[in-house]
Amino acid sequence: MSGRGRHIPSSRSGQGSFPVGDPALDVAKADALDPEAVERVVAGHDAVISTLGVHYGSEAATTYSASIENISEAMTAHGIRRGQQYVRACCP
Repeated sequence: MSGRGRHIPSSRSGQGSFPVGDPALDVAKADALDPEAVERVVAGHDAVISTLGVHYGSEAATTYSASIENISEAMTAHGIRRGQQYVRACCP
């Protein structure tokens, strides 16, 4: 998607740097469980790529569903129809 001139936010809340770089990719640090933080990251973009990951047993069972709900609501509020969500949980 970034090859078409669209600006795509990618949000991260963990430690370290984001391993992908592209002039059309805006990487932002935000807590996906905070609706206002998600709203700020999503605003003004054409599409959203979300990568969520937690270690097995380290987060509440609702982490993924609440995060995706916040992202989806922010996308709807800003008229963004293109998005991709990736989720990952690591085994013990």
